[in-house]
Amino acid sequence: MDRSPLEVAAAYHEEEHFVFLDSSRTNGDQGRYSILAWRPTAVLRLKNENPFPEIARFLKSCPSGGVIGYFAYDLFRFLEKYENLHGTDDLGLPDCWLAAYESLLVFDHQTNVWSFEGGAK
Repeated sequence: MDRSPLEVAAAYHEEEHFVFLDSSRTNGDQGRYSILAWRPTAVLRLKNENPFPEIARFLKSCPSGGVIGYFAYDLFRFLEKYENLHGTDDLGLPDCWLAAYESLLVFDHQTNVWSFEGGAK
């Protein structure tokens, strides 16, 4: 495939739970790979609850090629107590969002080669 990661991302960006981890550095070992994934086998969304027990169960139950997601800054309230620190939820996003992907499309910026990692194509 002779397409750049950005071109491939543009072609798949409307797929369910599409993610694009694009490298900002294209030389050296750091930032060597760009990763694309879509249509996860499982998704975990949590809000206003301690996510850590659920995350552990989720990771144990997902035989996958990889898990991609995020942890919101607001999770600090489950790790440390700050009585005078309160955030405003102006976007309504989950505190934790994780998706298990069976397959990943990976671009190696050093070799300019695409690889397919995981299950069925």
